[in-house]
Amino acid sequence: MTTVSTVIPTYNRASTLARALHSVYAQTVMPEEVIVIDDGSTDATEDVVALFPDVVFIRLTQNCGAAHARNQGIRAASGELVAFLDSDDVWAINKLEVQLSAFHSFPDLALLCTGITIGRQSGTFSYCGKSAHRPQGQWTFADFQTYPFSPSTWLASRTQLIKCGLFDESMDNCEDLDLLARINRIGTIAMIAPPLTTKYNLPDSLDANLDKRSRSLDRLFEKHRETWLLTPDSGVMAFLTLASRHFSAGNIKQGRLALKQALQLKPFSVKVWSRIALSAIFGAHYQRIQKIVRGSH
Repeated sequence: MTTVSTVIPTYNRASTLARALHSVYAQTVMPEEVIVIDDGSTDATEDVVALFPDVVFIRLTQNCGAAHARNQGIRAASGELVAFLDSDDVWAINKLEVQLSAFHSFPDLALLCTGITIGRQSGTFSYCGKSAHRPQGQWTFADFQTYPFSPSTWLASRTQLIKCGLFDESMDNCEDLDLLARINRIGTIAMIAPPLTTKYNLPDSLDANLDKRSRSLDRLFEKHRETWLLTPDSGVMAFLTLASRHFSAGNIKQGRLALKQALQLKPFSVKVWSRIALSAIFGAHYQRIQKIVRGSH
């Protein structure tokens, strides 16, 4: 019988960790072990974990980031498969049961994702997911940037995770996209459609930190330029979105750097050159002008 370890990295999420853990302990098929890695929290995280005496608790003395915390969990895990869950998120009660029954139906599978429900800050929820299986090397960043590839949906071979080098701890953000790209080179990845995970987007999530997002996208582009170029439009959209967020925050220099990255992917893109022109002419008013232009069409 295949064994599963659940790995939950957490940092100052005492308010949501119990919800995440309850969703694990409510599973119709239980994992063999549940590992919580506290990445240097300063809140009541340890008190919350104490309510779940079966949890393997690893407390890190310094905050080193999600990649480091997940790697610590993978190294400590004894299961053949590893299921990740961010401490903001929750699983449907049959998540592991459905995923385990599907895992071995795909040949040489390294990682299996589920569909996902997104809980937005506005209070609305939306579904994202599909059933898909592609051979080694066939996924692109256009795929990896969609929500079903959130780590909270993953069930992955521990052997394959170790073989591809685990999460890159030098990355503050996008470490999941980087690992997916490396897994894609050595094994197969698949997804199933049922929405078996709920992801909550919180105001202080890592994606909300623009500086970390900028550095990580730069690093991701540096490491996987050839993969980006398979679907350059997806890379352009990532950098244009980042540029818009920087301009909205008043970070003019960083916004223009993001536009230059987009230009590297598609040097003759009219869309990118138009955004560069807007930023050169209007600077801090870039975002407002862009909205006006959109509204006129």
